[in-house]
Amino acid sequence: SLNNLGNRLLEGTEPVVEISVVEEHLDRAVEGVPESTVAWLLGRRAVWHAAGGRTAAARQTLERAGELAGAPHDQTDPGREDPRWSGWVRRDLRTVTADLRDVLAGESNPLDLPDWLTAPWPERVVAEANGWLSAGTWGEREAALRGAVRLLTDQGRREVQVLAALHPELTVALAGLESVMGAVRDRGLDAVLAELGPEARHADLVSAWVNTSTWEESRRLFAAHPELGSDPRTEDVLGSVAARDDGSAAVASQHLAILRLCRRLAPDEAYDIVTDSDAGAEAAWEAVVTADGDLLQVILAAAPHLLERAHLAPALVACKLLLQPHDDLTDAVALIEGASAQGNQTQIQALARRLRSLTNRRPDLRGDVDALMAALMPS
Repeated sequence: SLNNLGNRLLEGTEPVVEISVVEEHLDRAVEGVPESTVAWLLGRRAVWHAAGGRTAAARQTLERAGELAGAPHDQTDPGREDPRWSGWVRRDLRTVTADLRDVLAGESNPLDLPDWLTAPWPERVVAEANGWLSAGTWGEREAALRGAVRLLTDQGRREVQVLAALHPELTVALAGLESVMGAVRDRGLDAVLAELGPEARHADLVSAWVNTSTWEESRRLFAAHPELGSDPRTEDVLGSVAARDDGSAAVASQHLAILRLCRRLAPDEAYDIVTDSDAGAEAAWEAVVTADGDLLQVILAAAPHLLERAHLAPALVACKLLLQPHDDLTDAVALIEGASAQGNQTQIQALARRLRSLTNRRPDLRGDVDALMAALMPS
């Protein structure tokens, strides 16, 4: 370890050297190491100095650790350190600072340390913030706001900053909470609740719909709340979740497609497409022969099971590409060749009939359809 390296340099196995030389060796050993990790190592070094009676060196090292650990990180930098690790390092440095307080207290000059290293742990703010952060519904968030007393004070605002420094993984969530508390300070709790409540309750309804355990339960909830289909906020909520880079995005994307499908068709018909493979395939082919590319795209997004079936999947995706604005048909031709290889004679002939029917609605696509037909049924 670095401490062992220092001990070897100071005593016994290496010639006795000045502490500045030891510091130089230790600093060289951590060159290129990320800042939070260096800060943690400096905390260990401060303990080592203090144990050896080198109080001035311990103070200086702890101040360097606090400065490095508190350095702001570019949140857009893909190479940045995990904020959870940065927070752990800061909390560990608080422990080091507390453990060394008596050792370092004898010096005349106070330590130059950031507030998050020395401020008391904000118990009341933690409890009130947890009420908001752990809430799963607007009702729970409203109750948390009504119970927030410390958060409304100037001291509470400062303690939120300390909490955010010690838990940087919660920076965004705590900033959102502070924004709400700022509005409460300015306009009053009742006004803020009246402003935020309707949208938040609708978001809760959307979440309940997305998280139903069965498609039948989903169908019943959608039927019981027609505002899910009529309120534009439903699409806003789903679109926001679908844009995330996590496991919830795929579910939200499918429900966004179901919502759009319910706006094109009767909800029961839409749910049949989602849950029944034959109904889904029939609706998709109807969209093809009527040259309704938008509907076809929505059906495929709402009923992804259609894209798991041999022949059907490449055939429908090829038709989707055909009905979209396109510069060439390279991908569509390749998919049609795959559909031809995977299908039997009956399926191939049915696909050919549907492609020909499509040109009745879109005669401008006749040349493109001829190219697909050549790939489907090569001479």
